[in-house]
Amino acid sequence: MSIIVEFSVFYLMFWWVMSILYKDNLAPNNLEKIGIWIGHRNILGRFFIGVSECNFCLENHVACIMAACYSYYLWDYDYLIWGMLCASLSSILRK
Repeated sequence: MSIIVEFSVFYLMFWWVMSILYKDNLAPNNLEKIGIWIGHRNILGRFFIGVSECNFCLENHVACIMAACYSYYLWDYDYLIWGMLCASLSSILRK
């Protein structure tokens, strides 16, 4: 399979996951609740609250996690860049 087709399928899977997370504002609301539960003064709590407020940050973290899993599955770490490419492409298409 060519690299362009493979990236296209990966991007569509990423966008499918993000559509589920954006449905009814599911991910941002739950991440904010987790951040409040952990606490504002804790660095982990501030991280969750910060990610819940920024769509690009949320997409970047989800895409990088997916790319890391895919790279581990294929044992080829050249695919790690795909996480940043997916988040950047989504940001460009959104504007």
